[in-house]
Amino acid sequence: MITSFWEIEEIGLDKVLSESDRFCEDHFTKNFQRIQEGNFVSIPFKESIKKLGDSRERALEYFYSQGVRLERKPELKREYIKFKNEYLSMGHMTEVKEGEFDNTVSYFLPHHTMVRDESVTTKVRVVFNASMKTKSGLSLNDIQYCGPTLQDELLAIILRFRKYEYVMTADVSEYVMTADVSA
Repeated sequence: MITSFWEIEEIGLDKVLSESDRFCEDHFTKNFQRIQEGNFVSIPFKESIKKLGDSRERALEYFYSQGVRLERKPELKREYIKFKNEYLSMGHMTEVKEGEFDNTVSYFLPHHTMVRDESVTTKVRVVFNASMKTKSGLSLNDIQYCGPTLQDELLAIILRFRKYEYVMTADVSEYVMTADVSA
């Protein structure tokens, strides 16, 4: 009877992938590779990145408004500078000097700081906004596939707590991934 009960209670939440999700999974499988700096994958685009319009002016507006906010909050400014220096040292971003991006397809990724006072580990974090529209009316998010959700459904995660005597969780803080954006 107990076996029958568990079979009835067992929830099979098999993921059903759309055609777009299958394309992303295949693209990732074919293009993912480990390189010395970390991992590499080419981004699966729905449309050519050449369709992206100018994003520099809008990203600079975000950046300058962020600067005004940071000037009013010195502690937040220190945390933001610390974040930028860390990103530079890890190779997640590089400085682009005036004129270096001329005649190239580029997307300037705007960002802002977010303060979470209740957080024990990361009170300040930087949030990137790839949904910012360019002059063409498209954003980086608009022209790339997003792929399937990688996490399990919340219900499946919660129900697994019933299954085992011991449970362990973890939080990944850094994962180095570079991407090929040529299209």
